Amino acid sequence: MMDGFAFLPVADVPTGLDYLRNVRMTEGEDILVYFDSTYVNSRFRHMLRNGNNILRRTPPRLPPCDWNVFDATVNNTHKINNQREGWNNGLTHLVAHHHSHIWKLIKRIEREERFAATAIAQNEIGNSQPRKKKRVYGQLQ
Repeated sequence: MMDGFAFLPVADVPTGLDYLRNVRMTEGEDILVYFDSTYVNSRFRHMLRNGNNILRRTPPRLPPCDWNVFDATVNNTHKINNQREGWNNGLTHLVAHHHSHIWKLIKRIEREERFAATAIAQNEIGNSQPRKKKRVYGQLQ
């Protein structure tokens, strides 16, 4: 039932969460609280200000505008962020290790920058190589 929130208009997501709270069974309370604080509204956190303990509302980690696909569905556009996915995939392949140390990351980024500078220089003189597409992707398109 909660996966349906992605297809509600962004402004209606809090209303939908309130509706689900009213019709839910008792065993789903923990997941609703987590979903609300992480993805919809926010949480209250205790903070110290000038020696006073106050409650402050913090924004959700991933607000509905980041994960909601209502507009993309209505407009028949892409439902994922290809640029973000591509960047994450490229960084994963660039580093090639989980929890690598910072110096390895810096060296890999410098190497990638040299490759990009070479590709730009070749493109400027008219010697660019088009990227080859995998046959399976060509067939799917």
